Amino acid sequence: MTDNVRRNGSSNTGVTLAGVGFRSPIGLAPIGGGSHWGKPDADPDREREICLDLMLRNVEAGSSCLYLNFSYLTEETFRKLSGGAPPRTEPDRARPPGERFMKAATPAAPYGLEGLYSAVSPGPSAPDPQREPARLLWQAGLVAALKERRPEGVPIIAGLIGCGGLPDAYVDAARKCEELGVDLLEINFHCPLQAGQRDGAENALEQRFPPVSRGGLLIESPDAMQAIVKGVADAVSIPVGAKFSAEVGFPRIVRLARLIKDAGAQYISVGGAAVSIAPPDIYNRGRPLWPFVDGNPFCLTSGSWMRRVCYRDVAAVAEFVPGLDIMASGGLVTPEHCIEAMMLGATVTQLCTGVMEQGRGFLRRSNAFLRDFLAGQGYGGAQELVGLSRPYFKYADDLDVMGGRVFSTVDETKCTHCMRCLDNLCVAIFSEQGRITVDRDRCTGCGACTIVCQDGAFRLDKETGDHL
Repeated sequence: MTDNVRRNGSSNTGVTLAGVGFRSPIGLAPIGGGSHWGKPDADPDREREICLDLMLRNVEAGSSCLYLNFSYLTEETFRKLSGGAPPRTEPDRARPPGERFMKAATPAAPYGLEGLYSAVSPGPSAPDPQREPARLLWQAGLVAALKERRPEGVPIIAGLIGCGGLPDAYVDAARKCEELGVDLLEINFHCPLQAGQRDGAENALEQRFPPVSRGGLLIESPDAMQAIVKGVADAVSIPVGAKFSAEVGFPRIVRLARLIKDAGAQYISVGGAAVSIAPPDIYNRGRPLWPFVDGNPFCLTSGSWMRRVCYRDVAAVAEFVPGLDIMASGGLVTPEHCIEAMMLGATVTQLCTGVMEQGRGFLRRSNAFLRDFLAGQGYGGAQELVGLSRPYFKYADDLDVMGGRVFSTVDETKCTHCMRCLDNLCVAIFSEQGRITVDRDRCTGCGACTIVCQDGAFRLDKETGDHL
């Protein structure tokens, strides 16, 4: 067995991110994939077995990683966060019996396939460090079981949830994760749920970070964010990365990626969910369509629409922050999407929306497609795909957009004379004696007519007559 096979866990589909081998560049994203710890307070052993079974089934289906959300806070750190106040043993507001922590409006109803909306209820309370030892013991048992039963090339990624804006709150958890034996640490700068909490936005804008999970709101304070990454990277020897949401925007993703790299991060994960608000019921005086919910908060939203944002962030980091490995997620719902993200610069892709819509079979199909694609296209391995499209990145100033005179033509054999093309905003298309024609002197070759025509009668040609 070669060194490459040992490192990647596969001679063909294996990739390496931040020095850690993955048997495949296709994994399951944290949400919707066994990323939560279950309810260890109810029956610890039973809940551990449930979580373990779920996560191992995900791996069996083809996920190349195991993702665990992780938080840990010492009493000393809590006192720093709370200005010396003692830990609370009860949250400020008790949950009514049977109330769920997260409420979601699913793609099936009432919002269709445009996305998934989720909100937290009630608001997060400060953690209770007195309960941490028991929870840590439960987490340690799960990690130990996963390490024993996972196949080669399936690393364990710990998503550090943290607390407030104090680096110590992340360092505490990072050190425990390293003791447990996880392979990668991923600091949470992406979760958008906190945006819907009372004072969430105002606190972030004013650089106030009370002792609760802050998630994506921390990007409003790049200094605090960079200090957290540096604190974690300096405290542990395992690779550290950070995850950002689609909310970051361009070019801020470049700035933040550079900050975390300078602070010691070895990889960045892009494409996490964004903040939105669900559409109201226009036939019921604007009341929310959420099932069993009496209001409409700013909330987490995800779905296939996120793919374009994911591609943007992958390409931006690949182009402007060389040396920082990239993990991509968000809206990847076909096997081809994974390869597209890799060619733009991602080493590992994580699936969520596609698995939620299509089940675990999507993982199997994506891995099978990857193997066939590598063989059929003559690639030696999946690592060769990473950044393959980067030589084609150009500034708009340098583009030869059309590569010559381009114009639209009409195939009369396909035209049904529906006149849809005449009902659009184009000054180059006319009807002459019942025939649709294009004035080439006015045509700019924009291609909008090829979208308008549902019969495929329009195409773009160059002056040479070559079909584009």
